[in-house]
Amino acid sequence: MATSNFGRTNTSVLYAVIGEEGDDFICDDARGNILCELDADSENKFNNNEHIFGNIYGTDSFCGVGFTISTDLIMQAGYYEGAVLDYNTVIQFDNGAEFEIGEGFDTDDTYDMIVFETENYGLATMNCKKLMDYIERSATAQEEHIETAYAMYCTNKLEVSARFSNGETMYSEVA
Repeated sequence: MATSNFGRTNTSVLYAVIGEEGDDFICDDARGNILCELDADSENKFNNNEHIFGNIYGTDSFCGVGFTISTDLIMQAGYYEGAVLDYNTVIQFDNGAEFEIGEGFDTDDTYDMIVFETENYGLATMNCKKLMDYIERSATAQEEHIETAYAMYCTNKLEVSARFSNGETMYSEVA
């Protein structure tokens, strides 16, 4: 049974880092350049085949409820060769609640968290839709900024051109 080289990502295309044989430092160079470009906080965490190498974030508050929109910068090892750049965005509230932002972002849970934690229920209820739009715009701005840096320092921008029933995947270069 075959498998695809790169797993699913949150990015719009696959930002791959694939070096020549013997070029062991290309991933280190890409991570370092991206951290400098984004002025991101450096991290060094490993989770399965993912390497969380940095984080960017923005902090704000609404009706007395503080929150942080945080995006982890991820380099995920390829199954056969290279690595792919990814990110994961979450919103963290001061009370410890955390929600992942992305496809399927559950605005209802976030809305309930904000409205019921606030000191001013009426004001929060009236303006929560605007806040949810602000959160999504802020997360999107962070992610677009990250993808711009990824595009500058990846070696290949790829997309899936074919995926077969046995899991094998073919990639094509994106212009």
